[in-house]
Amino acid sequence: MNRETREPQDDAVSDDAALSAFLKSARRHPAPDTAARDRAFAAVRAEWRAGLEEHTGVGSATAAAAPRQAPARRRNFALAASVALLALTAGLVWRTQQIESPLFATAGVVRGTVTVQRGAWRGGDTALLESARLGIGESVATAAQSTALLRVSAGLSVRLAPDSRLRLDAPGRATLEAGTVFIDSDPALGETPLSLSTPYAEIRHLGTQYAVTLQSAGVEVAVREGAVAVTPPTGREARAVAGELLRLSGAAEPQRESVPAHGARWSWLASVPAPIDIDGAALGDFLRWYGRETGIEPRFAEPAMQARSARVLLRGSVAGLAPDEALDVIAASTGLELRRGPEGEVAIAFR
Repeated sequence: MNRETREPQDDAVSDDAALSAFLKSARRHPAPDTAARDRAFAAVRAEWRAGLEEHTGVGSATAAAAPRQAPARRRNFALAASVALLALTAGLVWRTQQIESPLFATAGVVRGTVTVQRGAWRGGDTALLESARLGIGESVATAAQSTALLRVSAGLSVRLAPDSRLRLDAPGRATLEAGTVFIDSDPALGETPLSLSTPYAEIRHLGTQYAVTLQSAGVEVAVREGAVAVTPPTGREARAVAGELLRLSGAAEPQRESVPAHGARWSWLASVPAPIDIDGAALGDFLRWYGRETGIEPRFAEPAMQARSARVLLRGSVAGLAPDEALDVIAASTGLELRRGPEGEVAIAFR
């Protein structure tokens, strides 16, 4: 290339440095939709090629005959193109910062090390904090000795046991990829559907509490309350009700057995109880919460005591306490006498 055809580089270097500094100053943001990103790049490329043809003749049928542009004009065009690209980049950054994944749930309780997995384009893995929003397309993973409660709606929560991973696929749809989850759908607080997928079956609740455990060769569905519908890949739906456990593996018929509402299978839930605000609440409301959390319904020594419990108002807080610890605190502050049986049953009397 001779001296007359060599293009000055100082302006281009300066523009590149400005663009680089701008991009580095922008905070990380969620990735735009792949198809939208491809369309944007295609549009920019088309505009660039059109401008190049208009100002230089490159790419046109008459390129060989096109007059050479003055270096100053080429510099002006390069600067204009850089400014346009800078404006387009700023627009894309602003747009993608405004876009958030549709809300799936909010983190209600987090114990230990819990991670939100978003992928490199969306900021990578981050620690889950209480009250954090969880969007469609994200995954939640718990480490050993760690648990989490996700609040989907007022009447629906999902709890993750240690060493578990749940992918949030779409509104009302999630996939269990490892470990155990506990679904609590309380009809008294509103109906919210949820379909839980595993490699061995799809499970949906019918107003219930149930746990799903993914194993190397199958899946277990244990129902504490209400009923669930379980559909294996064969498409033959099976239903399980409170006190039943379904075990599915491959194409084999589901195995059905009985399961108690409390005991070792459910013990991990004590580390991540659903929050309850007892200040100003009736004793009867607390006892209902205790029953749902433990699978043990407290019994009054005399029927008249149950009506009395509705008139006893509580004060203070039991935040952070396991259900049994909370019951002991309530009993001590309200003059209740607790009698626990060998199978975990609880009898209550007023002193």
